[in-house]
Amino acid sequence: MTPPIAIFAFKRPDHLRRLARSLEACTGFEEHSVTIFIDGPRRDGDRAGVEAVRAVAAELSWPNLAVVEAPANLGLRRSIHKGVSRLLEEHEAVIVLEDDLLLAPTALQYFRRALTRYADESMVFAIAGYAYPVPQFADRQTAMMLPVATSWGWATWRRVWKDFEPNKELFAHLHKSRSFRRMFAAPGIIAANTMLDLQMRGRIDSWAILWNAHLTQRRGLSVFPPRSVVKNGGLTGQGATHSSIFNLPARLRSRLEIEAPQLEDADALELPDVPQVDFLALDLIRDSQSNRLGRLSTLLGSLRRRIVFWK
Repeated sequence: MTPPIAIFAFKRPDHLRRLARSLEACTGFEEHSVTIFIDGPRRDGDRAGVEAVRAVAAELSWPNLAVVEAPANLGLRRSIHKGVSRLLEEHEAVIVLEDDLLLAPTALQYFRRALTRYADESMVFAIAGYAYPVPQFADRQTAMMLPVATSWGWATWRRVWKDFEPNKELFAHLHKSRSFRRMFAAPGIIAANTMLDLQMRGRIDSWAILWNAHLTQRRGLSVFPPRSVVKNGGLTGQGATHSSIFNLPARLRSRLEIEAPQLEDADALELPDVPQVDFLALDLIRDSQSNRLGRLSTLLGSLRRRIVFWK
């Protein structure tokens, strides 16, 4: 399977340029079509950054490239849903990247293999490119299935995406359900209910937390590699999503992510035959330093939003 690649960019030209370079270095890159979706500016101060991103996209000489420029700002939630849906109208699967990611040379090999292997497996909802840096996974040669999804480099199929609508009103009954909230929080990897609360109160506008809620409601699984094929280059620094001085855990986590090993041989990776949760792997991820920092980062971000709201 050779799925199209969707890249979502906004106003960070340097991020898009770095992602493009890492994508070009991936084995089999030339076999994929690539569409860059560039969101429109939210305010006048965004225009220069958006224009710079458009210029970077125009400089790319890929024969397999298409660029879609939004005339007005959609926001990431609507942009992701609209762009992914557009590509899945014509393709069975898609690889989704945001502009602050960096890819390992094995990334596309990994996505192609996993998408092909689980194309008809109804319990598998997504293929994750990101993996939490867990020391015990340093020599692991088997992928794992977990009851969560990641937004840091992922892939899915039309059969799954067609049933997903990122409209928070459709999730209101789940937000009110104690049984669902217990199930949603159970994996302990993301601060799920904190993020869902923020989404339902309008403090954030996230497609990813609703995607995770959709996966939990349907009891879906994601396939994760033992070592990442993507790294997030946008946790800290200029233009970073989580670069607030208030958010020290994100800075500490960024150091762990940068130093973490990546998957070196995608063809040698064993893909599980049975779609079931790897609970031992889940325990190790939940107890990892990176996961603890990530959850703390989310909780502090929630507190910061509440303080700003009260002001």
